[in-house]
Amino acid sequence: MPKGKTSTNQSLDRALDLLELLSTPNSSLNIAEIGKELSVSWATAQAIVNSLYSRGYLEKEPATGKYHLGYKLFGLGNLYPLQYPFLYACEKHLLAMNAKWKVKVNVIILKPRFCGIIILSQDVSLIPNMVFGQLLPAYASASGKVLLASMDPAQLDEWCEGFEFRQLTPHTITGKERLLEELEAVRRQGYAMEVEELALQRACIGVPIRDVSGKIIAAVSCSSVKQTILSHKEEMLADLMAVGTAISTELGYSPLTYKE
Repeated sequence: MPKGKTSTNQSLDRALDLLELLSTPNSSLNIAEIGKELSVSWATAQAIVNSLYSRGYLEKEPATGKYHLGYKLFGLGNLYPLQYPFLYACEKHLLAMNAKWKVKVNVIILKPRFCGIIILSQDVSLIPNMVFGQLLPAYASASGKVLLASMDPAQLDEWCEGFEFRQLTPHTITGKERLLEELEAVRRQGYAMEVEELALQRACIGVPIRDVSGKIIAAVSCSSVKQTILSHKEEMLADLMAVGTAISTELGYSPLTYKE
């Protein structure tokens, strides 16, 4: 590989590393701190920051001289859901579910490896932890389990190979065999539950969204404090299943023509 190309790729990698470094809430760093975190010289850190700052990917705090994520990322991030036109069919159903139950209702898609992304969210509940655009460990979320259960077994095995399951709570699934058992139950019952696996005192129900071919392309979930979900599980599940079916039907899916 030519030397110039290697240098360019390294600079790009460092710029991306910096953006990820600043992606935690209320994160801001000065040039010296950035250099230390990226293991580069002060001059290199300044050059990386200058490029990102000039393009709006970083902003500077006048009082401290520290840098945080810039407005340009906000604009780009809001463009991502436009890749999924089916979201237009989801919104009214999420609003209705949210209005009835006063719980957080999300639509989630799956990306490698075990990464669920919230791409649509309606919320008037008080539960924290999950916001639009947030990445979730699929093995620890109800929607994630729905999506994992629909995967090709060979691909799922590949994802599990060498993957480190993080134990977020005492109830989090932390191994391949336990996950496969859970996913088999999800396939049988047609929905997934998660109780205190992602966060304590929280629970969630997830059901599939299918396209015209019957393929599961996303999952819709409702989450709230554990007591709310478990106290109304059957009624909430029935409503959520109806939402999943309604969205799928609007996308052209028909259970009469599709067979597992």
